Amino acid sequence: MTRYPGPAACLLLILGITLGSTVHFPDFIAFCIIVLFFILALIALHKRSRLWMVTAAACCLVLLGIFRYNLLATNFPPNHISWFNDLQQETTVKGRLIREPDLRPDKTLLTIECDTLVLKGKAVPVSGLLLVRIDRLDERFNYADHISVTGFVRTPVEKRNFHGFDYRRYLTLKRVNSYVSIRHSSNVRVVEEGTGNWIVSKVIIPLRRYILDVFEKHIYGSERYLIAGFLIGETRFIPQQIYERFRDTGTLHLLAVSGSNVALVIITVMFLFRIIGIPRRLVDILSLLVIVIFCQLSFNQPSVVRASLMIGLVITGRILYRKGSLLNIIAVAALFILMYDPLMLHDVGFQLSFAAAFSLIYFLKGLMPKQRRYPRWKRWVKDYGWMIVLSSIVVQLTVAPILAYYFGTIPLITFISNLVVIPLSSVAVILSLLLIVFAPIPFLSDLIAIVAQFFLHMSIRAVDLFASLPLVKLTVAAPDALHIAFYYAVLFAFFSAIKSRRNLRYLVLLLLVWGNVFVWQRVAKGISEIPTVTFFDLGRSSGLHLHIPPDYDMILTNAVSENGRDQIERVFRPYIAGEGIDNLDIWANCTPLQSDSVDPEGFVEASPVPVDSGYSTASVGVTISDDGNTIHLLRSQHGIKMASFDLGERSVVWLSDWEQLKSLEPDDHLQLEVLALPYPFEPIANHLDQIGRLLPDRIVIYNYPWSPDRSDLDFLERELKAKGITLLDTRRYGAIRLSFNRGETVVKHSALGD
Repeated sequence: MTRYPGPAACLLLILGITLGSTVHFPDFIAFCIIVLFFILALIALHKRSRLWMVTAAACCLVLLGIFRYNLLATNFPPNHISWFNDLQQETTVKGRLIREPDLRPDKTLLTIECDTLVLKGKAVPVSGLLLVRIDRLDERFNYADHISVTGFVRTPVEKRNFHGFDYRRYLTLKRVNSYVSIRHSSNVRVVEEGTGNWIVSKVIIPLRRYILDVFEKHIYGSERYLIAGFLIGETRFIPQQIYERFRDTGTLHLLAVSGSNVALVIITVMFLFRIIGIPRRLVDILSLLVIVIFCQLSFNQPSVVRASLMIGLVITGRILYRKGSLLNIIAVAALFILMYDPLMLHDVGFQLSFAAAFSLIYFLKGLMPKQRRYPRWKRWVKDYGWMIVLSSIVVQLTVAPILAYYFGTIPLITFISNLVVIPLSSVAVILSLLLIVFAPIPFLSDLIAIVAQFFLHMSIRAVDLFASLPLVKLTVAAPDALHIAFYYAVLFAFFSAIKSRRNLRYLVLLLLVWGNVFVWQRVAKGISEIPTVTFFDLGRSSGLHLHIPPDYDMILTNAVSENGRDQIERVFRPYIAGEGIDNLDIWANCTPLQSDSVDPEGFVEASPVPVDSGYSTASVGVTISDDGNTIHLLRSQHGIKMASFDLGERSVVWLSDWEQLKSLEPDDHLQLEVLALPYPFEPIANHLDQIGRLLPDRIVIYNYPWSPDRSDLDFLERELKAKGITLLDTRRYGAIRLSFNRGETVVKHSALGD
């Protein structure tokens, strides 16, 4: 701790932030306790009592993490905008745009800092952030404009499907707990222009527009959007295809303004300052100012803030004639960021940025081969080449679990693609900076633009080439926390063994323990695994997944081309990867044969039921396990009408419409555990007697219209409750999973938890 106080302090603060999600103190009491421990630490320091000083400082940092997390994530003030969510009436909210508008071809996203809410004609002071979504491209708004929004303030949508995207959590990490969706742009208007911080509105925003105008004038095609991403992190207008190829080849960090890009900008600026004869000490001071401006230009992205803080601390050390440890510097940078915004700890960009930087500082040290026998220029070339290769490998190994956990994919050619793309993009960044400086000079700026265009074009061609190779990325199931911990322990032991063979025994020991844990987990899973049926939340469409151990999986869905492919990519693929399903035995499409249903790439429809021309298709049973579990599908040219799953002594029945209830008869040998039905668009009173005769334990409503009438389901729920039947619907609970143990059925909801 004496040698590396920065990492120790950062870990203590992270511990406090982690505890903050479960431990809650009143803000005033927590603040008083923090001040008390801080005073105790100062007294212990004065008394030279090291043990008490370290203990008090550690408690202070942990409590500070808890306090800051609760202050931003849970303990909202009484006038916070989130307290006015879901009032079921239109309100008018006024506030200032605190970020540049996010312009998309089909929508516009505005983030405003609220100051006033007008409810029933009465103005109420409010605080907090509000996300405004306009369902079309709207270019009327600029940073720091004071705007007025009229609409329904709602709580962001939670995670609707297992392993799916949690939009509410995503916005919470950005400190946004409310949103308004606007269909008519007349409901949003500018009250006053440019009301924010004058430095940002008068310096940063005009400078950013100047930079984008220069690129617009001198760079052509997709390259102009690419260089804006390289230099200032402006990725909104990069074509989706190019963006995805950078992601798949492991070079996406370049578009997020990586630390190397920040270093290139600062080095270039310092070089230009030295050329014009500015003294070194003044150059360092001016460079600190450039760092602050550059952070603002790139919207304070985590990678930029991290790199800028690190470079700023190094330059400050030079000014004060001090030399610091890079490990302490990166830890202090993380400490400052987390103190300001503890929610950044859960941000994937923050995690990737600091994991990559830590690996380069800690793991790369000592790995570079020595090149003493070569001339100086050859040593420089070889060192640069080795640095890119080893850096790519080290960073890829370090961030692989993070990528697998959040995205379910791991790029496989990162070290090769970075070896080519990083030098090309580095030259492009330097040239783009020179282009901005010399843009007023016609001939020189045109010459620089031509060369920059070439390197940008070659960067795109290189990424296209690597993206076209086979096995560009590996799709994996999200690892759990235990295996991630073992992975990093093994990684530390591996690099320690490279530096010292005496540490090889620790690597072997960790691998043996990890292997045993993995094997016994698989054995325990095989013993305890039970059949499950999962009903997806697909809105108007429907879908279910049947799993029968050990490895039988079937998906039944009626997703159509209107939104089917989107649902397959955003719902089914993450779910299949998250569940660790290697292959599906059946992908059954329950739409009519002449419908515009989607044939998903990578999935093969393998239904065991022949297609008939009418409704008289007999129920076909297919035995799929030794325990007597069977599947029955009733299919016609109008689609699958009924699916029945007999799981031991219980059964699950899925029906395409309520009329199919008439074809069901009670079974004395099987308990009808779950009856799945569509949303009741028509009166269902005449079906209640049939439901009472079948007497299922639970009824699942597996779809719903865009604007469902809750009163219909409330009526159904009251009637079923009188019969002792539980009603579950995907509109309320999100995806629903039922696990059939021998003695009980366990229900889990993606939206509301267990």
